[in-house]
Amino acid sequence: MKTRYSVITVSLLAIASVSAIANHQMDGHSEDTKADKIKIMVQKYNMNKNGQISKEEFVQYSQHKFNSTDTDKNGMLFHR
Repeated sequence: MKTRYSVITVSLLAIASVSAIANHQMDGHSEDTKADKIKIMVQKYNMNKNGQISKEEFVQYSQHKFNSTDTDKNGMLFHR
């Protein structure tokens, strides 16, 4: 059950980080398009540089982001 919550949390973290990364890298312009955001996401997540994000790459990158955010290494993230 803990693993299931971790996967859900990682997925939500990844989705939030993609949006934040895309907005930051696009200098906050309101005309950001979905295509621009996807391009940035592919640049970040695409480990084998084939221009596509596999489910494995998505999970791997998300897990890396989760682990780097989980500073106390308890498998959970929370706002203090």
